[in-house]
Amino acid sequence: MNQLNINEGLTNNYLIPAVFGCLVSIAIAVYFPNVGIPLLILSTAWFAATNGLEISEDGLYYRRYAGYLGFKIGRWKPLVSPTKALLIISSETSSMFKNVGMGLNAPYFMGGSFYGRNGKMKSLTYDIILYSSAQERTILYNFLSYKDAKAALLALENKLGIETKDRVAEKVARNRNRRRR
Repeated sequence: MNQLNINEGLTNNYLIPAVFGCLVSIAIAVYFPNVGIPLLILSTAWFAATNGLEISEDGLYYRRYAGYLGFKIGRWKPLVSPTKALLIISSETSSMFKNVGMGLNAPYFMGGSFYGRNGKMKSLTYDIILYSSAQERTILYNFLSYKDAKAALLALENKLGIETKDRVAEKVARNRNRRRR
């Protein structure tokens, strides 16, 4: 198979299920070792789970996948005649606190000091956006590292033969020029 496979590697996206699964399987193993030990082995495999993007041989379908124990789990979606791909940086702010009334904030999971002021957390991703001939916009993948996103953009250009633009590199160059003045 000549599928395009961009593997992001270990991203720790499955850290919470892995820890929770290990704790539950240890508790089960105390009373039912025949059930708990295999569950523990499966739960520890979540620590090695990976994420990635795959594009079919013919370039008509793509999928975001989770790799677990050598299997890739993800749904194939159609690529509707892409004409160009864009790499952008995206930021998202999430809150770890919930307002419970009368101006009080209650933590969802952990204290606010771990998550910074007001329990807000900011995350950056490098998104590849595909545009079709009808100017429909599809977010193909949200990469955690710029290096992987840049490699994916180059691979898309080679595989699909479409125009690509790296807005992140353009922004870095603009900022450098601004600092030099």
